[in-house]
Amino acid sequence: MDKKIQNRLNQQRFAQSQKEMGLKRLMLWVRPEDADALKLAAKQPHSLASLRQKIEAELERELRPIVKQQVEAKLRRRTERALLVQRRSQARKRLSASNKPPECVRFNLIPPAALRDRLKAAGWLYDPVAVIWYLPDDPSHYEASEALLRDLMAYDIKKLDRPDPDEDA
Repeated sequence: MDKKIQNRLNQQRFAQSQKEMGLKRLMLWVRPEDADALKLAAKQPHSLASLRQKIEAELERELRPIVKQQVEAKLRRRTERALLVQRRSQARKRLSASNKPPECVRFNLIPPAALRDRLKAAGWLYDPVAVIWYLPDDPSHYEASEALLRDLMAYDIKKLDRPDPDEDA
């Protein structure tokens, strides 16, 4: 058989098998339910935009309630968690009888070097003239400062809101 005839027969057999599978031939093989959408897309570029908008609207109608529920659940979890942290923090502050630690501390006895190093590492500043340790101003350090203050009670400290310049050091 001639090569051209053989090639045409192969192509016809292929076309017949595609039709049996329910596909329709445009310039390529597609399912019949997709043929109209493909024709619409091929007409004009703006038809692609309208098709995309139609699909986006369908997806939005389907997904909006699901996404809304997920966002509300996530927001509720985060809000409840934040409120719990806030309530715990307020309870701790009430126990400490203050919203923040004192501004500075004076030791009646010289603290050991290890304790002074801990204070420096926690961001406390020492004023050698007034002989006062200043606590950090950053609210994120308040909890660490309160923990250190509890440890310092054994060293007979005096809590000051602001240094008294008239008091002898």
